[in-house]
Amino acid sequence: MQIIEADYNIVTPMFIGGGDKADAPEIRPPSIKGALRFWWRALQWGACLNSHNQDVSAALKELHRQEAKC
Repeated sequence: MQIIEADYNIVTPMFIGGGDKADAPEIRPPSIKGALRFWWRALQWGACLNSHNQDVSAALKELHRQEAKC
């Protein structure tokens, strides 16, 4: 298994407050996971599309297959 270490700077809102407005907002792991998933898909899309000769349906299936593997 390949291990990749990275440092990230959060530049978009990723805070969700609790039911009580007095509580401090928290960073939620699903928010970070969602942002990473979005960018992974964005970066992989071009390669998947090119490798499937611009067939969007096949490229999308490949993208989902690769994502499930991670």
